[in-house]
Amino acid sequence: ASLTAKVDDLSASIATDEADLKAATEIRTKEHKDFAAEEAELVETVDMLERAVGILEREMAKGGASMMQLKNAASLSQALSVMVDVSAMSSDDVSKLRSFIQSTQGSAE
Repeated sequence: ASLTAKVDDLSASIATDEADLKAATEIRTKEHKDFAAEEAELVETVDMLERAVGILEREMAKGGASMMQLKNAASLSQALSVMVDVSAMSSDDVSKLRSFIQSTQGSAE
């Protein structure tokens, strides 16, 4: 009788552990999915910023009127607008960069 009780206790313990493992696996899967999505967004943002830096460097090397406008821009947002006006960046990239800048400025305040 004592062995049967011990087997029942161990079976219940195993069932509980398996349920806990299943719940933990589901949480880890969801967290991994969230992380992958955020990482992809950050990689895209870094790529856009690298392209913007490249464009700025190229335009500065040219020294054209558009760079004079950029030098006189009061904010990064204005600089991005000038870049769009001279077709240096796609409007989609600028929209994403503006959103990124606004979110970082909002969190800094």
